This record gives sequence, C-alpha cells and structure tokens, in this order.
Amino acid sequence: MELLKSKEILLCAEPTEQGIALVNFLIHEQSVKALTVVCTESTRLRDAVGDDERLTVLTADAGNLSQMEGVYANVVKGVKKKLDLIINHKSIRCGDEDWEDQITRHINSLISSTLLCIKHLGKMNSGPGGLVINSVTIEQEVDGNEEATSSIRNLLMDLDKSFGDPYYFRSTGVQILTTCSKMIDERALGVCSTSGAASASRCNDRGVGESLLRAIRDRRSDLGNVEEFQISVED
Repeated sequence: MELLKSKEILLCAEPTEQGIALVNFLIHEQSVKALTVVCTESTRLRDAVGDDERLTVLTADAGNLSQMEGVYANVVKGVKKKLDLIINHKSIRCGDEDWEDQITRHINSLISSTLLCIKHLGKMNSGPGGLVINSVTIEQEVDGNEEATSSIRNLLMDLDKSFGDPYYFRSTGVQILTTCSKMIDERALGVCSTSGAASASRCNDRGVGESLLRAIRDRRSDLGNVEEFQISVED
C-alpha cells in the first residue's frame, strides 16, 4: 500500500540500520515524490542508499538548535504547497555502554525538533499546519533493562500528548503521531495500542516503516495526538 506516494517528506534520522531501512522504505516501497533527510553523516547515508533524484541529504546535528532552525526554515519554505509529513526517528540501543547518554541526547533532540515543527508549520504563525511523527526504536537484549524501555515509551507518549493537547491542536493545526517499537531477539507476544488494536509482528527492514503507515492510516484527523506502542521481534 503506497500510502505516501507522491508526498513530500522531511526525515530526521541517523544512518543506523533502522534509519537506512526507513529511507529505502520511503523511496522504493512508498514512491514518495521528494524525501529530504537530515543527519550528521550524510556520506554514510548516501553510500548506503545510493543516488536517487528524489533524495536530498542535508548535514546537520539534530541536537543543535540553531542548525535545525535553519533546516526547518529552508525546507518548509522551499516546498511549493505544503510539506506533507515530518518524521523524527531515533534508534536507542539499550545494550550499549552509553545508553543513558543516548536517551538524553535523543529525547532532547525530539523535543527541540517537535517545537521547531510546531513553530514553522503552526497556523498561529501563518503556517499550513501538518503532520509530525515522533518515532523511536528501542533495541535491547531479551533480559535487558525493561525499566529503561518503559520509561522511554512513557516519556515519549507523555511528551507528544502535551504537544497534541486539543487546546494547542486547535491553535497549531499540527498533529503529532507517536510510534515506539521495541526490538528484541526472540518472539514476543502482545502489542498494546491506544487504538485498541492487538497483534504481533516480526521485525524486518520494513518494520519501522509499516508502523508509521499504520499510525497514519488509523489516525483521527480531529485529534492532536495518536500513540502506538509496538513490540516487534527480529528473525
């Protein structure tokens, strides 16, 4: 299902395994009209993805507010009609020694990016409104730190609920969708979603992309925030 066909999308994601897979998913499986990717390692991303006239890669540090301010201003203004979708994707490896630093860095980056999305898309600033997806993939061992995983999920959902509060949504016209996928290395059963859907899926290169599509497809346009927490597994 090419739900994003002919759409213009801004993606903030580092060239991790999941980030590269997401770029390939959007370009090759969703046939987007134009994809602008913001990351710190543009050469690595281009080497992994290859050349495509629809793909633009910008080098910027997602944690640097002034750099991202310039990116959002230029990209949003450069689109002729309306930027269809902004995706902020982060991968957190809870098995790494610096996992705590990763959480701090990535969550702060998500907060800054979301605020910039609202600033440049918000109707209160004469913007067009729009759709933003904050997506986090949490990679961990089977016996990994469940408290950390739960904390990341709850923090992200609470953050986006505040951004998508009905009062602010009526003012900004910016809808915030949230997807949080946990990857472990054996079959996991059960998915919890605020929409009431329940299923289990196997994680592959399309896992994150399909999670985003499901969030977009099932959203209600009159709500400022929709969340989904998916438990995925690797083969």
